[in-house]
Amino acid sequence: MDKPGNPPNRYFIFVIILLLMGFVVGGCQGNHFRQAICDIQGPGLASPFLDQEVVISGLVIGDLEDTEPGGYVILDENCPLNGEGSRAVYISLQEGKDLIALGDKIQVKGIVREIEGETRLEVLPQGLEILSLENPLPAPVDLGSALKPPLIFGYEKWEGQLVVIPQGDVVVGSAGSGRIRILPRIPADPSVQLVCFQEDAFILAIEEDLVTNGWDIIHFAGRLENLVGFIRQDQESYFIQLIQKPAVRKDLGKIQSNQTSSIGQVSRLTTTPTSSPLGSST
Repeated sequence: MDKPGNPPNRYFIFVIILLLMGFVVGGCQGNHFRQAICDIQGPGLASPFLDQEVVISGLVIGDLEDTEPGGYVILDENCPLNGEGSRAVYISLQEGKDLIALGDKIQVKGIVREIEGETRLEVLPQGLEILSLENPLPAPVDLGSALKPPLIFGYEKWEGQLVVIPQGDVVVGSAGSGRIRILPRIPADPSVQLVCFQEDAFILAIEEDLVTNGWDIIHFAGRLENLVGFIRQDQESYFIQLIQKPAVRKDLGKIQSNQTSSIGQVSRLTTTPTSSPLGSST
């Protein structure tokens, strides 16, 4: 036993240290550093944080609950526009309804999933924190101004982002598929007066419901103007989920594969862009 006035023995000090360490470790359990959305998306087809719990924050730019219960899109404005990973991500709120709205800035904690090749964050209401309300929404990104020749289009780095395509020509269509293919018209590079699309570099699918109005898509060839929507992915392809009805011009006649009016040489799409090999359950 220690005498009065003597320092406590080493055993007692060791016990105190262990207790303090246990308090610190226990107190930190469940805490997460906030990650940037572009880091969650990552440069590849699958998120580098797959099946991990993460914390992210951003601005709600898409409310898809009318067609996808609990579905929202949030944007991290601190991520670079043309970075390796997308600035936006789809979140799936597992319970509750109408808890958030367009313009809300939120922080969420959830599990990163790959559903049919699309990176998503599964969130429970207790993992949701609203930081502010009614913030201004950014304008859709004009892909024509954001991309540079030769326009090798990286679908994945735009996944979830709100974009606008001022004009696009219908190039492929099939009845019953639920999709049509469009070739966006991009102004030519002034230095070469030519835009050359590499492989299937910049032909996207769009959902028909806001376009066809019952027309027979097999025989439809024309131009779509002001396409605004989110770039999404499923097992069929990457596609644009339109959020407003585009203008449709049907008086242009059959579009030829050797068309050169503003796009120069075109390498036509012959295969569907490759989806994530992880499938729908990863």
